[in-house]
Parts: sequence; structure tokens; C-alpha cells
Amino acid sequence: MVKSIFQGRNGKHIAVDAVNNAKAYVYGTKLIKRGERINKEKLLDCTEDLKIAHLISPIIS
Repeated sequence: MVKSIFQGRNGKHIAVDAVNNAKAYVYGTKLIKRGERINKEKLLDCTEDLKIAHLISPIIS
């Protein structure tokens, strides 16, 4: 069983819980440290490989 839960508040990524999914944990931790915004639709897209560049939302001013 592989599970990952990404938690956010006010559009910011604040926590990741990962069971048997080291990649999700490492990427989630990096995104938290950087203060990056995660694109929720891409996070839910299981057809794409999990990559940091794939998950980051562009900042719109």
C-alpha cells in the first residue's frame, strides 16, 4: 500500500504524510522548505510521474 497526503493552508504547502512513498515525502519536504505553491490538479493526476517541476504552480501576479 502506497499513500501520500499533502496538506495546505492559504494556498501554501504545509505538510506531507507518506506511507511507503519516499519520493512523495522527499519532494513534499523540498516544496515546504522552498515555500512553493502546489498545483492541486497536477498533484491528483496519477497518469504523470511525480516530479517537482510538474507539481509547482506558476505564481500569477
